[in-house]
Amino acid sequence: MQNSDETRSSPVLGIVREGDRAAMNEVNASVQVPASPHYTAVITSTVALRLFAYHVAQVPD
Repeated sequence: MQNSDETRSSPVLGIVREGDRAAMNEVNASVQVPASPHYTAVITSTVALRLFAYHVAQVPD
């Protein structure tokens, strides 16, 4: 099954747990967050996404 983003040839970025090879194989690039219980995984994912957004915003035009 093809992802709709892949049909347009755009790269797919994934936020995945450390060592999750199946998820890493489904995306073009991945940001790994530490494996943690489900109730705290939201925190580690949010920190990773906020840092990613900050660095994307810092890229000059």
